Amino acid sequence: MAAIDVAAEEAIAPYGDPGNGSGPLWCYGSSTIARDGDRVFVSLPEVGEGVPPLCNTRWQLFARDGGDWPRVAVNELFDEREPCPLLRLPGRLLLSVNPSTGPRGGSSGVRENHWSRPQLLEFDAARPGDPPRSLQPVWDRDYAFTEHSYRGAAACSRSGEVLLLNVSGRGQAWSLLDAGGDWSRRGLLEFPLRGCYPNVALRQRAAWVVAVSDIVEPNAAWRELKRRHTGRDWDYDFRQLFYSHTPALGEVPFSPILTFASRDETAGMVRDELFPEVPMTVALKYARIHDGAVAERRVLRESVEDRGPRVGWARFHDAGDGRLFVLGHVVDDGGPANFAQQLLPSQEEPVRLDLRHPLGSFLTASGRLGSEPSTTVDLCGPGPEAGVMRYVQLRIPS
Repeated sequence: MAAIDVAAEEAIAPYGDPGNGSGPLWCYGSSTIARDGDRVFVSLPEVGEGVPPLCNTRWQLFARDGGDWPRVAVNELFDEREPCPLLRLPGRLLLSVNPSTGPRGGSSGVRENHWSRPQLLEFDAARPGDPPRSLQPVWDRDYAFTEHSYRGAAACSRSGEVLLLNVSGRGQAWSLLDAGGDWSRRGLLEFPLRGCYPNVALRQRAAWVVAVSDIVEPNAAWRELKRRHTGRDWDYDFRQLFYSHTPALGEVPFSPILTFASRDETAGMVRDELFPEVPMTVALKYARIHDGAVAERRVLRESVEDRGPRVGWARFHDAGDGRLFVLGHVVDDGGPANFAQQLLPSQEEPVRLDLRHPLGSFLTASGRLGSEPSTTVDLCGPGPEAGVMRYVQLRIPS
């Protein structure tokens, strides 16, 4: 694969640790960076000094201006726990927010739990400093939403529609904002275990959802072993990946949940005491699902007992010309680095990116959230220096 040009590496703004269990990329599959035409926007939380967790951050909106990143909008209140995903429709920016509506218990002034009301804030992309318009979702029933939203979002730039998801019990409540401005489809997608941090795609009313299990360790013996390692009386596991799809939201039910990846047999952290004969493996894998079943699996990079490149964070990127890439972070003999690898229409060897400041974790301006597929790649993530959110722009050769 030809070399990929690094067109820009820039500092966006500082960020802090809110001490509430989240971080600036806590939305995972729902990105906080979006491109509308020639402009790139980033949503970044700011921690309120002296504001007790859990809702002790507020959203900020930054817009790229050459190599600078002025803040163009900011919330007045520190009323959020998690970062706010950023969606794009042509000429419009939609910020997924989950502001507190009031405390629901906890230690007052120390660590307070909150009730919350998920919604969208709509900005004019040409005038992002103008006051946004609030769009209130309509759900299929009354939900007791909290500051732990574990939410997901998707936008279809073709149809002008947006899909929001927010955790409720084991499932994700969902609501569709149609092109006419009505919340016209809604429901609840339930998983075998609580499904969180959904990666969501939307295309002409068809929707795809991938979520990860997120529950307190259900195996009592493993929970006790983990307590010895961590010193905590609780530990959450993220050992299963769930998939579901519907060809028509509100008309055809979501497909039965497919658990397409699981590590529920060995549990990772307790390997040394319970499964010493099983090699400790960290791998980046690709799976293709067709008609509700896994049609293909590939191992892209793998480290066995710390031998081989140790892969961490990774994201897909659609180049818009039939090519699909994966972008990732790796630590190999050359040290920490980012790489790009073409997966479709044919798989090629990974290419190391010539970055001065590799990003250990990052989000991309994704087509799933309305940014147009492109050979220009926009990324944001923490840099190697503490507390700085950085921007990287890549250009993939034709």
